[in-house]
Amino acid sequence: MVQTKLKYAYSENQDLFGSFLNESSVKMVHQDYFGAIEAVTKAINLNNKYPIPFIRRAEIRYKIKDYKNANDDLREAFKLKKNCPENYLFRAYFLAYSINKNLENSKDSFINLEKAINLRNSSKAKIWPIEIYFLYEKKGDFLKESGKYDHAIFEYSKAIGSYISDPIANARLHSKRGWLNYHESNYAYAINDFSIAIKKAKQIDKYHYFMARGFSLIKINNIEAAFDDFKNALECNQLAIEFYKDFFLNFVEREICNLLQVYFEIRLKND
Repeated sequence: MVQTKLKYAYSENQDLFGSFLNESSVKMVHQDYFGAIEAVTKAINLNNKYPIPFIRRAEIRYKIKDYKNANDDLREAFKLKKNCPENYLFRAYFLAYSINKNLENSKDSFINLEKAINLRNSSKAKIWPIEIYFLYEKKGDFLKESGKYDHAIFEYSKAIGSYISDPIANARLHSKRGWLNYHESNYAYAINDFSIAIKKAKQIDKYHYFMARGFSLIKINNIEAAFDDFKNALECNQLAIEFYKDFFLNFVEREICNLLQVYFEIRLKND
């Protein structure tokens, strides 16, 4: 009789647990974030040995920029990671990366991004919420912001080497690697990256990559080809050179700037 009552109580708690989680999902859809937090907290109070509610509450808190409490939720979830399905654990690692980035905890942010990448690479699962190239891109961005250009180029190359079905993402990655190659004086590689970006990009964005390739061509003294690229950029956007005026004034030799002004009948001097 006692055992039957215990089973009944357990079943009742499980039903309530599921009900609170469902309630939180519904409230999330309606953007009732505080109501969603309240509902998922009730689920946690019934069963705090299960990681998914902590991850869900962290996701909600992240949406309302309550980063500190979101981070605390993820710490609890990671303590229970043995009971966590891979797809939720991946979500938790990537969320921890984003949260710690907002909290300016660079070390923890990078560690969690690495864990997300390692889990993604070691798993046999075929369906993931985030493409692998995007993870490598984020790692490259992180390293670029840290001034580690060689390492960032390596990560962008990994991203490019993975399957990318989105041509816009492909153009973006080649552009990011191209600019780093430019700043590292790898001009031939930069030109190649920007050339690919030009092919992959939307017409409205091509002027950025024509301008970038033009700057790279100047560095190898191919002025004629560089001016052709600036001309192509202007055909895509009449203000292309104006938008890059500061770059010309700070990174391009004065003689070439003067020649550019005559050739295109424009003014580059600061007002």
